[in-house]
Amino acid sequence: TAREAEYLVVELPEGSTTAECPVRCVRTAYPSSAFNLQRYKTEKYVMKRVRGGEAWISNGSADVRSGNKRYRVCLTRDYHLGIFELTQKQYKLVMNKNPSDFTTDGAGEKADARPVNKVVYDEFCNPTGTGGFLVRLCNRTTVRGETIGGFCLPTEAEWEYACRAGTATKFCCGNTFDNAYGWTTANCTSTMVIGTTTPNAWGLYDFHGNVYEPCLDWP
Repeated sequence: TAREAEYLVVELPEGSTTAECPVRCVRTAYPSSAFNLQRYKTEKYVMKRVRGGEAWISNGSADVRSGNKRYRVCLTRDYHLGIFELTQKQYKLVMNKNPSDFTTDGAGEKADARPVNKVVYDEFCNPTGTGGFLVRLCNRTTVRGETIGGFCLPTEAEWEYACRAGTATKFCCGNTFDNAYGWTTANCTSTMVIGTTTPNAWGLYDFHGNVYEPCLDWP
């Protein structure tokens, strides 16, 4: 089943009225770097299986080892999470628009593989009319011709659990931020192409910096 797949690869045909977005279930545990190609950042959307478990989660920016502002969560089910941030091209293929800043690179080419931004919470989750981005995916994604749905933003606990990837430090790369793991005002002046930083221990990219990432319970 889709729930048991190591990866879900969602095809994104152009046009918000396209009937189907077929989903390929990949059962082999390839390294995430196998998907670090342009087509997986623009024409497809790749989600990786995250095993459930327990972890200390911080409340704010506290180091979870300190005992200050922390709580323990238990995620009883596996879930799938995008290995990259959602890009401008992926968003446009589903929504027929691109609200982002930095829509071209320094050479004037389209910044298709940069993350989409300036998308408010309701534009992801809005269930009315033709629906927000995730609602459209739920209505159109199919496995062997059957609609599977089930797409939603991660909860804050799911997001931080995946970001930490088994660590108990302030960042997934340690207690001191390493610029190799993310884009911040210290090393860039605009959004940057996804998947160009070092992934965390679970093969997930771009958690630190680049753009703000909303959660289901923390918009």
